[in-house]
Amino acid sequence: MGPVELAGIAEPYRSRVAAIIDLARQGWFTDAQALSMIVRIRAAAAGEPVVPLLRTREEAP
Repeated sequence: MGPVELAGIAEPYRSRVAAIIDLARQGWFTDAQALSMIVRIRAAAAGEPVVPLLRTREEAP
């Protein structure tokens, strides 16, 4: 996982983003999954509506 800009992300969101980055580096998430989560956190932190992600039948639990 490459560097991610944390400027403009306030706590407690910054610690969540740091945890996502750490887990991506450990292989728990792909870079694309991690970046998708970080984008959603940025939107939530800015007060923008966050729409639930849709899953395909194969991805559903």
